[in-house]
Amino acid sequence: MNRVFFSITLLMLLLTGCSNMTSDVEGYEDMEYDQYDEIDGEEDYYESLDETYDVREQAEYDQEMADEAEAQEYSDELYEQSLEDERQAQAEADQAYQEYLQGESCDIKGNISFNTGERIYHMPGDPYYDETKIDENYGEQWFCSPSEAEAAGFRRNYN
Repeated sequence: MNRVFFSITLLMLLLTGCSNMTSDVEGYEDMEYDQYDEIDGEEDYYESLDETYDVREQAEYDQEMADEAEAQEYSDELYEQSLEDERQAQAEADQAYQEYLQGESCDIKGNISFNTGERIYHMPGDPYYDETKIDENYGEQWFCSPSEAEAAGFRRNYN
């Protein structure tokens, strides 16, 4: 086995251009020692590569975590904005609905006849509803229900 190792070592040295080769046993031991040093150096080199890889891998991981945190923050901002938009839209819808209810439910016209002074209320869909104008300065008013109009002294139109 030692001869094979020596032969391989000698061949490697010849190929690499080593000029001061000795064939005695002492030189052989020196070459063997040097060869082990080179192997140890390779191990150090590979350990260094491993450490470099670990550092690079840690840096990539840290960057991924930073990117993920940034994305989460952006996502949270979008979510908060969408909640705020939703709240605002809901408030606008509630306001519009209240206006609708007031306009829709208080659309009974309480009219006072100029000719007779009679108090008559007109509901949407009644004849002359669209033609009837309300003049609040004259005591005419809007009502939300027929009972409210009747309580104020108005009667339903006959047409």
